[in-house]
Amino acid sequence: MKNTHIQQDKSSKATTITFLSAKSLIVLCFGVYGTLGLHAAPRLHPLFADRAVLQRDVPLPIFGTARPGEKVNVTLGARNQFTITDADGKWSVEFPPTSASGIGMVLEASGEDGPPARATDIVIGDVWLLGGQSNMHHAFRTYPLLKDAPLSINDPEIRLLHIPPQTKSGGAKNANQNSPNKQPFLINPIYRDAWQPACPPFLDHFSPAGYYFGAALRRELNVPIGLVLSAEGGTQIERWLPLADALKVKHSAFFRDKPSDLYEKMIAPLRGFAWRGVAWYQGESNANDPLSYGPLLESLIAGWRRELALEGRPFLIVQIAPFDGASAQIKPESWAWLREQQSRVAENAKNAGLVVTLDLGEAEDIHPQNKHPIGERLALWAIKLAGRKVQAAGPRFQRQEIKGPELWLSFSETAGGLKTQRVAMNRKKNLPFGTDPGAAVTPSDQLLGFKICGIDRIFHPAEARIHGDRVVLTSSSVPQPVAARYAWDNFPLGNLFGGSGLPAEPFRTDDFPPPDFGLPLIGTPAPVEPPGDSLVLLKDGKENPYGPEKIVDGRQAHVVLKTTKPEIKFQGRYVYAKIPEGVVHPGGRVIISIIYYDNFPNTVKLRYDSADQSVQVSRRSRGVFKELGHFRMEGSGQWRMVEFEVTDGRFNGRCNGADIRLDSFPDKDLVIGGIYMRPLSVK
Repeated sequence: MKNTHIQQDKSSKATTITFLSAKSLIVLCFGVYGTLGLHAAPRLHPLFADRAVLQRDVPLPIFGTARPGEKVNVTLGARNQFTITDADGKWSVEFPPTSASGIGMVLEASGEDGPPARATDIVIGDVWLLGGQSNMHHAFRTYPLLKDAPLSINDPEIRLLHIPPQTKSGGAKNANQNSPNKQPFLINPIYRDAWQPACPPFLDHFSPAGYYFGAALRRELNVPIGLVLSAEGGTQIERWLPLADALKVKHSAFFRDKPSDLYEKMIAPLRGFAWRGVAWYQGESNANDPLSYGPLLESLIAGWRRELALEGRPFLIVQIAPFDGASAQIKPESWAWLREQQSRVAENAKNAGLVVTLDLGEAEDIHPQNKHPIGERLALWAIKLAGRKVQAAGPRFQRQEIKGPELWLSFSETAGGLKTQRVAMNRKKNLPFGTDPGAAVTPSDQLLGFKICGIDRIFHPAEARIHGDRVVLTSSSVPQPVAARYAWDNFPLGNLFGGSGLPAEPFRTDDFPPPDFGLPLIGTPAPVEPPGDSLVLLKDGKENPYGPEKIVDGRQAHVVLKTTKPEIKFQGRYVYAKIPEGVVHPGGRVIISIIYYDNFPNTVKLRYDSADQSVQVSRRSRGVFKELGHFRMEGSGQWRMVEFEVTDGRFNGRCNGADIRLDSFPDKDLVIGGIYMRPLSVK
């Protein structure tokens, strides 16, 4: 510990800590808990405080600190365990699984001398970790329409523990750092002894989404519920990843030099405790880089399950709610694409559930106040994943069938049949939900929210009707439909529901390339078969020398070397390619596919021969090479592919005889598997 000197008096078996700095020590949320365990008397980890809830029906770990090598006796109710602390002064025991009980027990850890550590009124039930950003973190008292709700709530069988957000300097916000009786971790001062019942004033400072989740569980399961809130507003998911996992996915546009800071401060100290599962509500701060969110969320789930011993335990995800975002300069459709990432992860992860919020947004408020349904829907998933037969999901798209001018969509999870409901989402802030005279409304007698497109990929609003478990779409503007999208917008208006009253997930039936969000694309695994016509790589230019072709990781590779011409100032690598003779794509509407070996971190820019006369490369040439986009390499050591959509190509070999050019900036050899082109049409 910096600026701290530790001395141990062997005769007294006691340890004293002398601070060499005038600044008092700030003990973070469990962060240096181990150093506090060098005292003679044993200590319980701060999670094991008065009124704590411990997880039922699983082996029950209890842990803490004492003097190294000391024998510690731990009792929980009528049971006890013995252990000896390790060289760092840490100890742990494990009690057999225990059934749920609301009868308070005493937890005590005693050593060879000194007073025992005690925690009273310990109950056994279900314990959930609540994580995310502001929509999970913001308290009742911050919502004008919810601030009085705790006045009518008093449920001592729901116990709350609030770990506060951390400042950049490492201190806890609002913590009383000068208190003479410092806790081993700092908590919101209103909570004092950490765990508190769900009633005022403690509930005033707690998450509405989290409380309503716990209340629904308490009502349905009739067991004590523990809610541990560890969230912070305005945070990106990278900050919540374990470092090892963050380093694997550092392609994100928001990757920081020091990721994982909030994981280290607010999640890692919770390791070793027994949990029922996690409820995660986050994504808004990653919405401008939506295509990176899926891998990041997958890594977070895997990392938390590994580090917190959550394998097989539920991981519940709240999908971000509708939000106009005009004032926040949110890019069109970015929230729709992020919702798709959340849906995909929830579908593929084991024991995961997705809470859809398409009917719960507010156009001008990124913190919609109608949190009660979110908690109820979270509870449905928790109950379902516990083995009960309940309907937790709304309708999910399964497949489409084209019948002339009609597009027929089939759904699962319809709960007896599809239906429409009235949806009203406020535009103005701080009005009772759905009461804004200017609210965005979908009536109950009309199915809205669908769009379809033809081969031109231009989407038009569709007329929709329900036919059993299917929806039939048509549009006079699309005589030959090929694809559909539902609720595909930042602030979508859709009202398709299942018989259970749960809303349908947003979806798209196409696999068109995503729009350019102004961020580098991230490659997907490269296919075995060529994705189109192979372009000819120009290997005789002075700007782009090539090494001998070779096999790299099972694929034929073209290695682009650094130019040896002194007059060429560019220190990176150029790749030139042209369309082979006889290949014609009328209208210049194509998809360009680039297969590359992802062997080092890099950003590659793509340019193409354009018919856009507004582009000027020099005084002599207009409408030549136009920037199309860029993709980011990660150094994964895998073959990957990125695809770009072109709508104004000319492809006449007007730039050094090429139609395509890649610019790679680092002074490292670039390995290309091929560049391909195919018509812009449905795959």
